[in-house]
Amino acid sequence: MKKIIKYMDMNKNNTTLNKIPENLLEILACPDCRSDLDYDSSLKLVCSECSLEYKVIDGIPILLPSIIGNDQVLANRSFSPEYRAILKEETQLKMDKYGQADMDLIDGPSEKKEKFLEIGCGRGRVCNNYSALKRFKIVVGLDLSIDALVLAKKISDENNLNSYFVCGDIENPPFKSNSFDLVFGGGSFEHFKNTKKGITSLRYIVEEKGEVVLTVPCISLTTLLQGIITGNTPDIFILRGLYNFLHTTILKDKYRMFGFEYSFLPKRFSQDFNENGFKTYAYGNYNVEYDLKFIPFGKKYINRILKKKIFWPMLYLKCKRLK
Repeated sequence: MKKIIKYMDMNKNNTTLNKIPENLLEILACPDCRSDLDYDSSLKLVCSECSLEYKVIDGIPILLPSIIGNDQVLANRSFSPEYRAILKEETQLKMDKYGQADMDLIDGPSEKKEKFLEIGCGRGRVCNNYSALKRFKIVVGLDLSIDALVLAKKISDENNLNSYFVCGDIENPPFKSNSFDLVFGGGSFEHFKNTKKGITSLRYIVEEKGEVVLTVPCISLTTLLQGIITGNTPDIFILRGLYNFLHTTILKDKYRMFGFEYSFLPKRFSQDFNENGFKTYAYGNYNVEYDLKFIPFGKKYINRILKKKIFWPMLYLKCKRLK
């Protein structure tokens, strides 16, 4: 599918073209050929090799690749309206239990890091809080949704933070090689079909011995049932085909609540990274008390059940990039 900005539901109201900070420009690259970018006379970013042009809107470089898969378009359409609605409300820097659980994972036993990227950052829940704590020298949030990024940047600006935001695709990240020593993705890595391409892209932008921390849906009795209702697809041969046939061919993606979304087996997911340039050093249950908004009672009891492996809704993975 060709990149057409209207497909991405870009917010065209109150936008201005402007430059971005130099230390952000230094790590950006053309998402198509990965060459350097620089400004032209109209303040667009231009690739030095293939001459493709990219806009900078409200301080956010729009670095979408020439081709975007339908899985990514579905994800954007699922989440953008929510961010657009929140943007109309008060935008304060907040920390909820999910954000705290994410940061507890990231701040576990690991070497000190300086260059942090949050993929699928949404409203910047994690990267903006790290900016407030001055935990890293540079903090960047990447998302496909310009609506999410406008919200994230507004929160950053109103709280005098130094977060940077880039509109781009995880499968074709618009960064130079070895740009980050820590990448985090909270419930984002599952939203595209080509998992191995995503792993390869992470390996490209993470420096040697850099770390990747992810949370993704886990294949369990919980997600197998949920997948029928919300469109989650278990990444297992046969089941993968059956769920995709149901939701894509029969239901025409109508009931994919979160766009395209995989769930993974913990050990198999870990092996995928180990076979593609990483070494997994920890994985397990994503430990958080879930809101369970659609369940009227017994939430504490159900949350205890969800800690059993056969019911895990989400899992986490931590790995380091090898040479």
